[in-house]
Amino acid sequence: MKKYREHLEEMIGERTVELVVAKEQAEAADRAKSEFLAHMSHELRTPLASILGVCELLERDPDFPQKHRKFLEILGGSGRQLFELIDDVLELSKIDSGQWGW
Repeated sequence: MKKYREHLEEMIGERTVELVVAKEQAEAADRAKSEFLAHMSHELRTPLASILGVCELLERDPDFPQKHRKFLEILGGSGRQLFELIDDVLELSKIDSGQWGW
């Protein structure tokens, strides 16, 4: 009975170590995911901001052909929608990583 108990305690100890390692790996993966989302959100926002800036300049340009203004409106609207989506992903990333300052 004593050998059986020792064997069970050994198995429990091994399993506990395995669970600690698995938990640490899961936490590391979660941190990596949050960092990736934050980085990618930033990398997407930068060129998108340039695109929206040029779009806005063209909208203000009185010499821009009227027949192309509808395309410009679509481009601007789609860009703003994408910008909002990226902001939402960035917000979720901050909340997920505990960096959200409420």
